[in-house]
Amino acid sequence: MMFLTEDEVKELTGMSRRASQAKVLNSLGIIHKTRPNGSLVILRSHVEQVLSGGKSEEKHRWATEPNLKAFEDQPTKHARRKKERAEAKEGTNQERARN
Repeated sequence: MMFLTEDEVKELTGMSRRASQAKVLNSLGIIHKTRPNGSLVILRSHVEQVLSGGKSEEKHRWATEPNLKAFEDQPTKHARRKKERAEAKEGTNQERARN
């Protein structure tokens, strides 16, 4: 069978309420979907992969960290405006000096 049965989901999570089962599955890193009737759909192969030590795609996606170096050496909006005003003022002063 491709998907876990309701009894298998209860055994895996230790919970009988679907909302509680979903919380447990999330904490285990097991990706699941909810049917319109509220029952959970869980791929058997995914559960086997996660529980055998393989990485869950969902967990891997959230485990990445932001690249903070991208913000280094980037002037703030305020600093850019201040620099632009200073350059404009300097240009005006040079123009006045020529006249």
